[in-house]
Amino acid sequence: TLHLRTVIGLLVAFGLLAAWVAHAQITNPLYRTFEILTPNDSMKANPVRVITEYDAGAGNIYAGLASGWAVSLTDSTFYHYLSADSLIAPNTRDDLRDMAFDPTDGNVWAATGAGLLFIGGTNRLLNTDSGLVSNNVWRVLPDTLGRVYFAIYGKRAGLFRLDTTATVSIDTLTDSIPGRIVYEMARDSSGNIWFGTDQGAAVYMGPGGWFAYDTSDGLPSMRVLSLAVDDSNNVWMGTGRGAVRFDQDTTWVNISDSLYHGAPVYAIAATTWKTNLRHLTFFGTDSGLVSYRTADGAATAFEYYTADSTQDSLPSNFIQALHVVSDRGARLDSLMRVWIGTEAGLTRMRKF
Repeated sequence: TLHLRTVIGLLVAFGLLAAWVAHAQITNPLYRTFEILTPNDSMKANPVRVITEYDAGAGNIYAGLASGWAVSLTDSTFYHYLSADSLIAPNTRDDLRDMAFDPTDGNVWAATGAGLLFIGGTNRLLNTDSGLVSNNVWRVLPDTLGRVYFAIYGKRAGLFRLDTTATVSIDTLTDSIPGRIVYEMARDSSGNIWFGTDQGAAVYMGPGGWFAYDTSDGLPSMRVLSLAVDDSNNVWMGTGRGAVRFDQDTTWVNISDSLYHGAPVYAIAATTWKTNLRHLTFFGTDSGLVSYRTADGAATAFEYYTADSTQDSLPSNFIQALHVVSDRGARLDSLMRVWIGTEAGLTRMRKF
């Protein structure tokens, strides 16, 4: 015979479970179509580290993979490159952790397990023979002045800056940031460079100097794993315990409780679709994908997408990269495409 307290406990547990299921259900979801992008066996189950876009609005998507990189030049055509191909320098181990286009000339910089890779008129790989303290490059981001910031991971972890404007030189910037490990970098509309570290966030404002932020300012966790800048120049910071939005002044908006109850946020993508003035922010966690819709500054909906839902088709709940296609042109805006990089491959979802 069950005791009364046991029955009450079971009822409470069932109620909590039902509440969670109701919370996780998507009613009238904005996104309904998912496409698992595995054009050949070499890309199947290939972890995606970064997704970026060349010539914003043209739809040319580049994805850095644990094995090479993939390029989508049209909606249906994919190319997969390895170090054996001329586009990637030899000895990169085909491990592309990060990739960014130089805003001054359009050339590609990539972070690899074998050094800092430049892809342009002549591909070259910068490594310890070129002056790097380690070949274990984790993040890379060019600025608007011809300089390239890059982060080393591992025993020689730190932040460095490559200056190619005159004679090539490498500056060590590790003492300027709160932590030695740099998880992410982002550039805002003013050209300031933001850094997410294991000991908070930092921003370099050029002549304005360096500023640092921690949990006393509004971060939910000291580990800042991901960064994104929206169209209003707000900085979104994904941490080890959820995410916040910072207006670069005094306002911090914490939405961690709505992200799978404070799950680590490994990727963020933010945009404004100008046809309906709807603000969309996407968060990649180890528990699935969350989209956050706002209109006129007020929250309208959180939507949740997981590999376990029959309504979704994510190949994995562990999401490490996100990218929203720029909405220049009616065709791209109407599709509202979002690219998702998971531990099990590349996925694209669109509104219809």
